[in-house]
Amino acid sequence: MRGLQSGTAASDIIFLGRKRVGADVVNQLEQLGIRVRHTFDDSGQPGRERQLKRDFFQGAERIKATTLHSFKGWEAVQLVVYVDSVASPEDRAVFYAALTRIKRRESGSALTVVCSTPDLEAFGRAWPTFEQVTDSTR
Repeated sequence: MRGLQSGTAASDIIFLGRKRVGADVVNQLEQLGIRVRHTFDDSGQPGRERQLKRDFFQGAERIKATTLHSFKGWEAVQLVVYVDSVASPEDRAVFYAALTRIKRRESGSALTVVCSTPDLEAFGRAWPTFEQVTDSTR
């Protein structure tokens, strides 16, 4: 959040990650009182996930969270991508596609990558704003 441009609306911020991690992030944000529009469903209700996807961009002034796969073809000016595994060529392709979802805006845009897989550490260190954070609570 430190890199956000002034005047950034909550609806400009998109979180992308796998379902399990995404649902955890949504729960943590909501516990902090932060409203989130998301596509993560664990209710088991038929059609619920489809309804969440339809409602995803319906003008809500909220942070948005969805899966890497669900965001294909869309763009965001403030993008947070969480990567927990790149075990296969498909994982790498999905990660690459997520990185390309950043939308350039004259007033600025920001891409934040949170990565917990050591497989990409060397790649991350090549970025000019690499920051290694160790969380001993996990």
